[in-house]
Amino acid sequence: MSRNRPLKYWVSSKKFTGQVDSVDGLIVDAPPVWRKFKGQPLNNLLAWLRRIDGALILERIDADYTWKRIARLPVDIGVLQ
Repeated sequence: MSRNRPLKYWVSSKKFTGQVDSVDGLIVDAPPVWRKFKGQPLNNLLAWLRRIDGALILERIDADYTWKRIARLPVDIGVLQ
């Protein structure tokens, strides 16, 4: 595993909202409902949420805990590629 600091994301859909941490594009920590995606690419989780909920919001939480809107999906599903 990389020694990079995890990137923190706030992911929100109609049914679920939570923080997801990823390193090198792979999920390293997530709420219990999304734990099955641990070790998988973040885009897998986003695609699954989009499939079950339709649209979702993805924001990156910076080290100083400022929030930056990354995408309002499904418009921009390739944002992390």
